[in-house]
Amino acid sequence: MDERGLKKAEVKASINKLGQKIFFCLLIASLIACVFYFIEKYYLTVSVIEVFGASIHTQDEIIAFSGIKNGDEMLSVSETSVKKRIYKSAAFISDIKIKKQYPNKIIITITEDPGSMTIKIGNNTFILSADQKVVGCLSDIKENLTETPHRIELKINKVKRCIVGEYIQYNDVNLFDAVDKLYCVLKSKEISDCISYIDVTNKFYITLEFKNRFLIYFGDWDNAIYKTALFIKVVDELYEDDTGEIDVSNTREAIVNLYSKI
Repeated sequence: MDERGLKKAEVKASINKLGQKIFFCLLIASLIACVFYFIEKYYLTVSVIEVFGASIHTQDEIIAFSGIKNGDEMLSVSETSVKKRIYKSAAFISDIKIKKQYPNKIIITITEDPGSMTIKIGNNTFILSADQKVVGCLSDIKENLTETPHRIELKINKVKRCIVGEYIQYNDVNLFDAVDKLYCVLKSKEISDCISYIDVTNKFYITLEFKNRFLIYFGDWDNAIYKTALFIKVVDELYEDDTGEIDVSNTREAIVNLYSKI
């Protein structure tokens, strides 16, 4: 055999060896895929679902809301999808954690929040947590609470996005911080349960209703701590049956207008 023939034979042998290697690699990959499919299909399947932190809803309700069923493949359970389904169907939930414990357990941990504020959009009344996360919609749910908590009504006419399970978004992004700051001040002064509503329709002319007795003209949210302390001091100096209006928009002094007593 001449030199040219030898080279052709060597090339052909190399091609055959490469083909054999590719074949064996594909065969091994197929076997591995089959093994994984078998394990996932018949071994990595959901057989235990545990729920922690739920008291407003029953464990069975949370499991039903999640859409997870015994026999589902563990790898096919999407945490994002499960959370969306629970948020959509359940109420008063501020946080959800999904944990997979292989080979067959799903753990759902719920953080409940009955809500601290409400906001009306159209015909729907949405419930917000203290940090303004939307935890429910009163038109979609029944409040199966042993005691309905006090919630401050928020009056804001320009809402960009309000979806259960998400933080509310206002057209004016500064409103979120304004509401947050004001609510934190009211909470720290331990009077949040005395506030009927906060009207932030005009962020430079915020008004509150205190104990169904006084309309508080707050102005903007600057100096919120001082303004709150000022109107509390004024109320403490008035009689318990007094009603009227208190203007603390000017931090130098409070202007009080008492209504006539019948």
